[in-house]
Amino acid sequence: MREVGGGLPDPVANGPLTDYVSMARRLSPTQFAAACPFLFLIRRGPLMRPGGATPTHATPALVILPTAPPEPSHPDVLAVRKVQEPFPSMITIGRTMNNDVVVRDVSVSKFHAFFRLGPQRDQLDLFDAGSRNGTWIAGRRLGTRGGGSVSVGETVGFGPVHYELLEAGACWDRLNP
Repeated sequence: MREVGGGLPDPVANGPLTDYVSMARRLSPTQFAAACPFLFLIRRGPLMRPGGATPTHATPALVILPTAPPEPSHPDVLAVRKVQEPFPSMITIGRTMNNDVVVRDVSVSKFHAFFRLGPQRDQLDLFDAGSRNGTWIAGRRLGTRGGGSVSVGETVGFGPVHYELLEAGACWDRLNP
């Protein structure tokens, strides 16, 4: 991993699949927050991994359960940050590598949803991009191509895959019980 000032790792140089779990377990909370000054999506449990070019798998009607804290050995940690050049005003989410946030699950569309900073610049909005299995905020399904405001600590979902939106410090705490 390439380093930036002060010997801290440069997560941006490694694209959307940077191993934030290893970084958090290697760095102090202050170092982690300095190296990763963005929000995170964190969940536990396995994903339904795609085996190549596959269509989005439809999921049955969903029952939304509260997100439990991640298991330290199997967390899925994704940074909410811009890494791709296309669509500079949005942080794209989907299962393919041309997204800023890559959710490697077959129930997630290739381009599933996107985040956009709200007009106050401290507000984050989440929009569905016409996905097959829906986008969720705090257990509420967004309409097709609909959106809503998201706060830190809330649960967001992409089909049946649900994450909690956390700041870097809270992410570090979850990964270092």
